[in-house]
Amino acid sequence: MSGWYRRNPRFMAYLLREGTAVFLALYAVFLLWGLTALSAGVESYARWLAFLASPVSVLLHLLILAAAVYHGVTWFQVAPKATPPLSLGGKPVSDRMIVGGGYAAGVVVTLVILLVAW
Repeated sequence: MSGWYRRNPRFMAYLLREGTAVFLALYAVFLLWGLTALSAGVESYARWLAFLASPVSVLLHLLILAAAVYHGVTWFQVAPKATPPLSLGGKPVSDRMIVGGGYAAGVVVTLVILLVAW
């Protein structure tokens, strides 16, 4: 069983996609650290904000962003294979429509979140 994942490129892609979830979990911990700092007081929160401006934090955020984008793109590409056969008006829905619908929904949700945050 040693090296089974190296025998097929699809296995490697799957493991890489699933591995990106670790970065997303780290970001959740990072945000919880910020909430903890906020609840601890002004000085603690100011230190956390100062860390956000550090090169280490910027690099970490860029790495997590890349992992999140890769995870999202590959998730939408897998969606047609993971959904049951869909039909619209008696015609089967193409894989491109399913992937495009996922991207469109992602853009809409992102815009709504940005508007609410603003």
